[in-house]
Amino acid sequence: MNKITALEALSRILAEANRGADRGSFFRAAVESLVALFGCDRGLLWFLDNTVYRSVRSDVVTSGSEMAATENGRRLEARLPEAVGSPAELVRQLNKGYPPPRLIAVPQAAVWWIDDRSRLKTADMEAERALTLVTRLAGRDAPALLVAAFDRIDGSPGMLVLANGTPDRKWPARMTRFHKIAPLFQLAVANWQASQALGERVKELTCLYRMARIDAGETVSLEALLGKIAAIVSDAFLYSDDARVHIRLDGVDYGDQGAFSAGLTLASDIVVDANRRGWIEVVYTAEHMHLDEGPFLKEERKLLDTIACELSKIIAQKDFDREKAEMRDRLAHTDRLNMMGQLSAAIAHEINEPLTAILGYAQLAGKCAGLPAQASQDIARIVSTSLHAREVVRKLLLFSRKVASKPQAVPVNAVLRESLSLFEFRCKKDEITIDMSLASDTGRVKIDPAQLRQVFSNLILNALQAMGRGGRLGLLTRADSRRARVVIEDNGCGMTPQVREKMFIPFFTTKPHHQGTGLGLPVVQDIVSGAGGTIRVTSTPGAGTRIEIDFPPASQGSGGAKTDDPYR
Repeated sequence: MNKITALEALSRILAEANRGADRGSFFRAAVESLVALFGCDRGLLWFLDNTVYRSVRSDVVTSGSEMAATENGRRLEARLPEAVGSPAELVRQLNKGYPPPRLIAVPQAAVWWIDDRSRLKTADMEAERALTLVTRLAGRDAPALLVAAFDRIDGSPGMLVLANGTPDRKWPARMTRFHKIAPLFQLAVANWQASQALGERVKELTCLYRMARIDAGETVSLEALLGKIAAIVSDAFLYSDDARVHIRLDGVDYGDQGAFSAGLTLASDIVVDANRRGWIEVVYTAEHMHLDEGPFLKEERKLLDTIACELSKIIAQKDFDREKAEMRDRLAHTDRLNMMGQLSAAIAHEINEPLTAILGYAQLAGKCAGLPAQASQDIARIVSTSLHAREVVRKLLLFSRKVASKPQAVPVNAVLRESLSLFEFRCKKDEITIDMSLASDTGRVKIDPAQLRQVFSNLILNALQAMGRGGRLGLLTRADSRRARVVIEDNGCGMTPQVREKMFIPFFTTKPHHQGTGLGLPVVQDIVSGAGGTIRVTSTPGAGTRIEIDFPPASQGSGGAKTDDPYR
């Protein structure tokens, strides 16, 4: 390696700094330039995290050297002896135990040198330990040493070691040159640090800009958003090539997943409305030098906290959009029900009178003597159809609230058993098993008993129609101080999500026209909500349906003064 001038050495170092070289490339180029400038055999920069960047002249034989080996500036295979405090403290101990053989007219600062190590003699244990460390770094075959400490290089204390394999009487002159160039070298390092910091800030701002550009409209799912965000966050971190981003929200994972080392992870909580919903973490798959927080910069901590905050806002907005859509659907459904109720009442009253006349005259005609068999059958069909139409009218009037209800405190178990008794014969005929598990005391709920019977009868009938022959009907009741719960379930054909969404819409039915009117479930929902209860439906195609109804308990004494209560 040919010697170069101080200007050439600094030009090379500044060129590496200005081109935005990575940490390893920059410090290796810096050491190589300093070795060439001072005509040394070897040189290295060592940091307290045991990261070493070195340069050795190609014509130097180092077979016996113990100079620390690294690969791409990563951690050492075998750790060096424990350091004696900071690099500056180490140099101070060397100066105290082994004063340079000849003073030179420049400030010593955090610099120590020796032109021939064989002349060193001392009983100072601290200096002996310091020299052991420097010898291990430079190699035992290097008698001429120059050691300089830097308080902060790239965020951590560091030390420069230059060495020659033979005693060097020109070392004092090199020291003079070193003191002249040292401030310029530190200036070049500061320039590189500023360039790196600027590059990192640009990466962080780019990440936030890309996040802001992500379409977070109502049509974009939260899952898709989190996947996109996870894909762009890693580019904002110092070691982006092996950075992995993992997001967990409400127990669901997004982005990169795997078993990562906890020491290489930077995480920030995702908090929405004061509730911790999950976290976002950045993980390195390989070890790196220790910076502000493990291998992460303090600016990266701030960036991840900002990203987590932005995620919280996005999630809160998505929650709001979902709730708004649900509210819009409920309002639309309520509006449809209101319009349908008004229309139903008008239709029911218009057709009730002529329907009654048709049914009455048909029944009278059926009593006439001497009717042909065919006429009797036709009249029977007219009566049957009229009765079905009258049931539809009754349900319309109930749906439109034109039939007055008489709420009273009703025992749930008694009404459920009474409703089931209407279908016991059908269950036996179709070989349907009834599994009943009723609580010993469900208390009472305030509701019209006729309406409660209608609720149970409609749901039991739907379950029987869904199962066909050989099914299982489950009836369960439970109660506590807050509610009385009734569960009716079957193992029938079940419902698709599309059918489940429309099941409470009036006149919607999947049954043949002669089996269903599409008013049974809307009436059930209307009665349950009118009594202050809630209804939930769980259904899987081919696996059956489960309907849970919760009623608030009747207040103490509700209906207690009635003497005509049939359930007392």
